[in-house]
Amino acid sequence: LGRPVFFVDDDAARDAQAQAALAAAAHAVGFEDVSFQYEPIAAAFDFERAAHQAGAPTRWMAAHLHCIGMRDLAHGKLDAAERSLRAAAAHDAAFALPHVGLSALLVRQGKPDDAIRAAQTAQSLAPDLVVAIAAAGRAYAAAGRNTDAIEQFRRALAKSPGPGLRA
Repeated sequence: LGRPVFFVDDDAARDAQAQAALAAAAHAVGFEDVSFQYEPIAAAFDFERAAHQAGAPTRWMAAHLHCIGMRDLAHGKLDAAERSLRAAAAHDAAFALPHVGLSALLVRQGKPDDAIRAAQTAQSLAPDLVVAIAAAGRAYAAAGRNTDAIEQFRRALAKSPGPGLRA
């Protein structure tokens, strides 16, 4: 089954509890053998297959590299994640998601000003992309710029398509 990289950020016990609940639900509906794959990795497998076919769109290879970068970020392989995310951004200069990933990586590396720039790049490419706006909020928060962070989080909430994420 696909699962988010983190059900709960920075709380390994709650993350494990959420995965256990998902496994229990799968068993309850009849799955006998349950294993998990991070959603970005599952997407990467599909993109990898498609991206190497003749005539594949540029975005597919960029998305493949982005997924690999996010997988490496999830596993704490920060140098590898940075290489893949930067390669994804270079492969498709109009693709916002690698910049969102770079922003998250740079926050983890303790480089909030660079993270803010990466999130701003993502927003310039896709102004209404909720994850880009939220990435800016996280980067501003990491930089101690709480007023800017709150503004970005409010923007993300206002644009969020899900009713559970509205303010």
